[in-house]
Amino acid sequence: MLSRNSLNRPMIIHMVGNAHLDPVWLWTKKIGITEVLLTTKTVLELLHEYPSCVFTCSDAWFYEMLETYEPKLVEKIADFTRSGQWEHVGGWYVQPDCNFPTRESFCQHIAIGQALLSRMFNVKTSVGYNIDSFGHSAALPSILSHYGYKYYVMMRPGAHEKAISSPLFRWQSPTGEELLTWRIVTRYETGTVAALVETVHDVIDLYRTSGLATGHAMCFYGVGDHGGGPSREQIEWIHTHRNYRDAELVFSSPNQFFSAVEPFRSQIPIVSGELQYHAVGCYSLQRNLKTAMRKAEILAVRRQVQNSLVWKKILFNQFHDILAGTSIRDASISAWIDLEQVVSQIEDDDIDRGIHILTLLPASRHQRIIVWNPSVNSFSGVVEHEPWLQWEQFTGDLVDESGCKVLYQLEKQASLSGCKRKLVWYTTVPAKKWRIYHLVPNQGKRIPELSAACKKEPVQEPVQEISQYVTDVWEIEPELESNTIRFSFYERNIRTSCSVCLEVFDDSRDTWGHGVDAFTGKSRHRFVLGPMQLVEKGEVRATMLIPVQHESGNGRIVIRHSFGSGELSFSGNLYWQGKFQILKMIITPDTPILHRFDGISEGVVRREQDCKEYPFQNGTSLSLTDGSRLTVITPDVFSLDGDKDAVRLTILRSPIFSWQDKNYIPHSENALYDFIDQGEVGFSFLFDFRNQFSSDIKESAWNMFDRPVLFDWTRGMC
Repeated sequence: MLSRNSLNRPMIIHMVGNAHLDPVWLWTKKIGITEVLLTTKTVLELLHEYPSCVFTCSDAWFYEMLETYEPKLVEKIADFTRSGQWEHVGGWYVQPDCNFPTRESFCQHIAIGQALLSRMFNVKTSVGYNIDSFGHSAALPSILSHYGYKYYVMMRPGAHEKAISSPLFRWQSPTGEELLTWRIVTRYETGTVAALVETVHDVIDLYRTSGLATGHAMCFYGVGDHGGGPSREQIEWIHTHRNYRDAELVFSSPNQFFSAVEPFRSQIPIVSGELQYHAVGCYSLQRNLKTAMRKAEILAVRRQVQNSLVWKKILFNQFHDILAGTSIRDASISAWIDLEQVVSQIEDDDIDRGIHILTLLPASRHQRIIVWNPSVNSFSGVVEHEPWLQWEQFTGDLVDESGCKVLYQLEKQASLSGCKRKLVWYTTVPAKKWRIYHLVPNQGKRIPELSAACKKEPVQEPVQEISQYVTDVWEIEPELESNTIRFSFYERNIRTSCSVCLEVFDDSRDTWGHGVDAFTGKSRHRFVLGPMQLVEKGEVRATMLIPVQHESGNGRIVIRHSFGSGELSFSGNLYWQGKFQILKMIITPDTPILHRFDGISEGVVRREQDCKEYPFQNGTSLSLTDGSRLTVITPDVFSLDGDKDAVRLTILRSPIFSWQDKNYIPHSENALYDFIDQGEVGFSFLFDFRNQFSSDIKESAWNMFDRPVLFDWTRGMC
């Protein structure tokens, strides 16, 4: 805490005029673009009328819209930039959600945003600026410091959500990097003069009670959310009340404020780690949108995409009201389509490069399967491919480039047409390389003739119900009475076990989940398990299927064990119709949890098992009291909570779209409300009971979305 020896010095309040503008929220992007143009015109008029007034603006996207539709406005902004009346902060493409983007996305925000500021206005900002984002990852001080940022402005979580002794603090990452940070007092927008006066009072009172001795504080004013900026009435009020309650009000900016308080840095209190909690309900909303975002990020990073247009489409849809899932339905659908197009474009590029590889291959008398890895990371794992053999089942040898036979098994293909034709085998492919496998038929046939058996209707194989699946290291057993699935793993005479269930809870909170840091709704029921079925087993892997059912939906769980692997694949497909409900997968180890390490934007962070809802990326790693470890890896689940006995991963929650009323819950059956995350839902996990380092979580999760591309090639067989 700062000393109070200089609290009697005159207090300067830096009045920061701004226009927080959501390009998408309760409106679509076309509305956001028009508001950029209208807000800019209004602000430029006021800056001309009031030469002492200063306007602060962030977001490269904002300037791109001006350059596209009214470039003359950019020239005027450049003039005011040179005169000091227009201040640039942020230097990011938009103000994104600050929990879910990967480190690589944050870096792209900075690279693209700062490059635009440099090109248009010959400036570079050192002030990070995310004033409406719903919480801030512990990785941000490290990322921003790496790019030369020294300062940060934020607002959420507010004082009622996270206790901090001072609105001005030194925010430190787990690795020690630091940003001098201001938490905005009360609000970033003041729609009326009355709201402005109230905010000035709040800033003065908080400053006086915080013990700050810097003599400087910031107060934000201006119309927000839908643009607008400072109003003439607000500017006039500040002019008239320059000396107000023993404080001096000055038109200013975050840059000027931080320059004024920088000499006091060593006296300013330290806050470490992540800044949470605000709107914990957003951590798990819009799972299809979040999953599409994660896949687009992974592919763009691992393909080293240099196309800025592709990255801009990713970055725009990380805007906090889009990626958090709080926008209206139409805006959310548009964002999902954008991201699916990014994924499709990258995958098409993978195919194009793979086909170019095929055309360079020499002729061969045997049919080939080419496994092409377009990623910058090597791949090791099981692959699947259905070669075209005139509807015939392959019965020969799968041979690699060196002539060695490769173990494979046959499984049912996606279509219900004929006998098993899908080949499954294990492969390792270096980054940006390919492997060539030959199909060598029995009896020297190049292409077997269509057998009589496969000309007939497909044979329906009997489903084998099993009560237990047991190998030398794994034991899987559904317990139908409790509707849980038990997993046990044996290694070095140590047994590690846990139970897993899908449980539905009531969730009457609004879209954001305002006012809570945990979900404590009443449990409605667990998904009911059906008997486990062994659907495939061969030389490479075994596949089990468990049907599940609940009043809110039904579906199936698929469990796969690849032989020789310490990992177990656990995926689900549900048809979900829950409303005002939340679905969690509960994992309960047999021994208590000692520590938990969750993946974040960069690295992992240790968290308490305090039942609070946390955002996470890629997975969580549990250290158990008996010295064993359980790591749960996932690319498409994004929040969790836990206590000493269990961890609960939030698969989805289903409030109404963009519902911000914390008191009124609409029940009318005839009302036209749209609920979030209805219909088909898929999720995937890897369970790893080995003593794995937590840093491996990211690579394992990303590998689940980053797969090789497989081709048939028959050149030379005729």
